[in-house]
Amino acid sequence: MLATILGSMANGAEPGAAPALPVDPPATALLAHWTLDEPDGAVWPDASGNNAHVTVEAGAAGAVERAPGVFGGALRLAGTHRLRVGPRLDFAGVERLTLSAWVRPTGFDRYNEIFRKEDGDRRVLFSFQENGTVLALGLNVGGYLECDALLDPGDVLDGQWHHCAATFDGAWLRVYLDGREIGALARSGSLVAGGTAPGYLGSMSGSECFQGLIDEMQIFRVALGPADIESLFRLGQPARERLALELDEALGRFLVPGDAFASTLARTRQRLAETDAPLDREIAAALVGRIKARHGAEFAEFVRTMGIKPQQLLDTVEPGRFVREGERLLELLVEYRPLTDAQWERQTADDLRHWREIAALEGQYRELCAGGDAMRFSPAWIEWLLAAGRRVELRPYAQEAVAPYVRPATSETRTLTAAEARAALERDWLHQADRNPTPERIRAEIGWARELAARIEGSAVRAPDFAQELAELERLEFEANALTSADRELYFRVREVKRRIAFRNPVVDFQQVLFVDMPYPQGSEWQHETRHRLGYMAVPGGRLLVLEGLDPGGRLRQLLPQPPLHGSFWRPDLSWDARRVLVCFKPHNEKGVSPLRDQRRWRRVPPDYRRALRRSGPGLSAR
Repeated sequence: MLATILGSMANGAEPGAAPALPVDPPATALLAHWTLDEPDGAVWPDASGNNAHVTVEAGAAGAVERAPGVFGGALRLAGTHRLRVGPRLDFAGVERLTLSAWVRPTGFDRYNEIFRKEDGDRRVLFSFQENGTVLALGLNVGGYLECDALLDPGDVLDGQWHHCAATFDGAWLRVYLDGREIGALARSGSLVAGGTAPGYLGSMSGSECFQGLIDEMQIFRVALGPADIESLFRLGQPARERLALELDEALGRFLVPGDAFASTLARTRQRLAETDAPLDREIAAALVGRIKARHGAEFAEFVRTMGIKPQQLLDTVEPGRFVREGERLLELLVEYRPLTDAQWERQTADDLRHWREIAALEGQYRELCAGGDAMRFSPAWIEWLLAAGRRVELRPYAQEAVAPYVRPATSETRTLTAAEARAALERDWLHQADRNPTPERIRAEIGWARELAARIEGSAVRAPDFAQELAELERLEFEANALTSADRELYFRVREVKRRIAFRNPVVDFQQVLFVDMPYPQGSEWQHETRHRLGYMAVPGGRLLVLEGLDPGGRLRQLLPQPPLHGSFWRPDLSWDARRVLVCFKPHNEKGVSPLRDQRRWRRVPPDYRRALRRSGPGLSAR
């Protein structure tokens, strides 16, 4: 049913393109058709006759270039770009839908749009997602939903043209790749789409930008069937065959096949380093695709071990990259290696054999590093990285790793000098005033200081006499009333009086404070309260401290951790008589609580640390 729609494609195609197909849909079937054949200018006309022309918006033209396409010309998109569709593209009243495009990706991010019109829940979306592992159609059919079709990004990062299509027929959302259905989602109902938001080709208004080449984008107001989608794909076969020959010739200059992945990658990296001409993005994608096709399992393993995207495989030509990656892997390999006698005593025979293997890997790494530049293109580096990666025990992962690895370290514990302590106090006071102690803020602090004195006087059995502090506040208020701008020094004087009032409260009858100093938790949502309270994103660097003296001249003393361990803490507490500490501690080289300790997680301090606490100061012990 595609003769009328596709006739222009076949007529304008390069020699050898497939002929138009012999079925005739309604003339109104096309909502938009961008051939992208125009050799110059910043406007790409809509060949459907509906005047939904595409325009490069200001500031984005540098990321858009002309390139050979499947049928005539195409667009090469890189970096940030915004190709805005004119306001005549209207989805109102559309009941069925097909989106079709030819793409030649050069890389993927979290999201890369093929087409998107963002009208809230009425959006129309066709995009690669999750670093190219999903090709998605998003529509509102009884509510917004997406049909997510899974794919291997390496299958489309091969330098070749690929046909992407998606349809809704009133009952099913379907996604196609190269003429074959790869995903379907049942949803009966009416399509709800359309609105005032502009559509964009290859982005979401300049974000989530597609990277690579795009050609022959079409939007139909009908749902093409599987045979029609396959016919659209077959129309591009002559261009794909010509490109395959061109890629074979181009890749022959760079690809050096070997018996194993390590030798193929190492020799190809060396060939690239010796080549003066830069490698364009499409050839680079094709080169990565060929390596993946030859060594699929080890290719995937290497990409995972290095923590890179497939398109970054050839970036490892950079000198020193393997040395840095090897150091990172070694840190992960020895993260849980025992350091204390008690930890070594708990190791099984299998554990001890594992640590001997890790020690051997450490020795091999040192030998590779000692080889210097002579080993830069040796397959031995790649073989070592694969061997090390296989032994790294990855953390539980859901969206992001739990408690991501941070190199263990504990800050130095020292008592601040008088000047440092005063500066820290003033920084905190200024922070509370948003670093702008205005006259209004100073007068408010005076009022709060008076309220504090009144509360203490009204609640204490033997209330202190605040006559001196209240008189001083009255004098400071007189100065504050004369201010016309912020005044740090006056603000600090008011805070000093307020501080004296607070510490004269009879309930403050102690001179020691037990507390935990912890680094900020890690992860993308480290600011969230749960990250701080629950500890599952905690990282090493915590300290259990005692402050002796409630003034800037107070002395700081560290109870835990003791070398060679670092770690994190959770909810320290004191016994009723303040002579024992109950503290939850996780050593940096342990995953949790040892089976030889209390089975209730986080309950007891290890024996090594009970001894350390007993040595740490008068009257304190651990349970």
